[in-house]
Amino acid sequence: MDFWIRQTSTASPAEPGELLCWFMATLTNAIADKLTYRQIAALVEREYGYNRIRAELIAHTEVALATSRGNYAHSVLIGMKVKKWLLSNDPGVCSACQENAAQGWIPILQLFASGVQAPSQHAGCRCDAVYLLNAPNRTKAP
Repeated sequence: MDFWIRQTSTASPAEPGELLCWFMATLTNAIADKLTYRQIAALVEREYGYNRIRAELIAHTEVALATSRGNYAHSVLIGMKVKKWLLSNDPGVCSACQENAAQGWIPILQLFASGVQAPSQHAGCRCDAVYLLNAPNRTKAP
């Protein structure tokens, strides 16, 4: 989240830490209140002065990160052992996401090739992951 503040904040250099705390609290409360990403985008646009496109990108990215990290933590907690990166169907999937997906099934505690534990890889990433107790057997059909 600090990335968004550094890239687009209009706050003076003396205020970034305080602004980051407000921003984090806004997003945390919005997600806890189960706002949709469009509602969060409108909130970010209204409260922090971002344009609509930037606010939607921030909202999508933060909701995706929260969801993905929650799914990962829950999967570890319940004993899942392997994971696999799932590419989005969007055109132009980035090379880092493609490399992560190319790994196939890997141990759940292992980082993906790009160095992340779970999606999202970058702002606007729409990839996902799947978690299992064991990697599926890869037998060829007769």
